[in-house]
Amino acid sequence: MRKIVLLILGCSSLVLGVIGAFVPLLPTVPFLLLSAYCFTRSSKKLYGWLIETKIYKYYLSGYSADQGMTKKQKIKIMIKTTIIIIIGIIMLGEILIGRIILGVIWILHLIYFTLGVKTVHA
Repeated sequence: MRKIVLLILGCSSLVLGVIGAFVPLLPTVPFLLLSAYCFTRSSKKLYGWLIETKIYKYYLSGYSADQGMTKKQKIKIMIKTTIIIIIGIIMLGEILIGRIILGVIWILHLIYFTLGVKTVHA
């Protein structure tokens, strides 16, 4: 039962990750990371297939190999996240605590991608 749930979650997140590669408001990397995590625990065959796809190689191959990400990849991720968080802050309206939480998440995200993820040259 656990493997089935992981397979469904992995496939769903893979679909969202692929869509996110083309839709600016939907993040790609977190969904691909979730897919890789689910597939490693449910299907070695699907994991092997995933790491051979072009989308995985473009977005995650260097990151998952602990090499880092290109500056372009990092900027693209930070811009998408910033847009999503701005939309969230606008939608929260007068709910101050929610806006503060989203602001803190945004700052932590920027710090992580600026200082925590290595920048490699393409």
